[in-house]
Amino acid sequence: MQLSALLYQRVLRRVFDLLLLVPALPILLPLIFLLAVMIRIDSPGPAFLRLTRRGRDGVPFRQFRFRCVWMDAPMRAFRATAVTPDDPRLTRIGAFALRTRLNTLPMIFNVLAGSMSLVGPRALPPRVDGIEPEVLRLVSQLRPGIFTPDGADQGGVDERARNSAGLVWLRRAGPLRDLRIVLRGVTGI
Repeated sequence: MQLSALLYQRVLRRVFDLLLLVPALPILLPLIFLLAVMIRIDSPGPAFLRLTRRGRDGVPFRQFRFRCVWMDAPMRAFRATAVTPDDPRLTRIGAFALRTRLNTLPMIFNVLAGSMSLVGPRALPPRVDGIEPEVLRLVSQLRPGIFTPDGADQGGVDERARNSAGLVWLRRAGPLRDLRIVLRGVTGI
């Protein structure tokens, strides 16, 4: 990795995250509150999930997300492995949150705490299988992101394309490229 890309990834990225996120908080916090209330009204149980994920240098952290499924979801699903729009495990608000990607909005608390970044590789579960060791080594040097450089946050990307796009991003990291990734993630185009 080039020295400028490494400097940006490890040091300046935090400044970039805060410069984008802090001014948006007056809009995002009421939206998070509203969605949390709607989830609680729509179905019993907590509004937020805390998932254990691997952070920078492999350190585990708790990733926040909105709960989109019924609390008794395993009993509702017959053989469902991936969430689809007609999945019986989804609540009404959960289906909306997944479709609009608002289920990831609580991750801004992870960004504020410093365990995630706005742009970065996808957060991996504690145990990882099937990822090339070189890719895993490079990815573990960074904070995971809400928006991914490989388009994985928008779905439909295979693992090989995801890895190659992620490696290109690692080598050419910079604030303008990251701003484009955030705008693509927010607008969906």
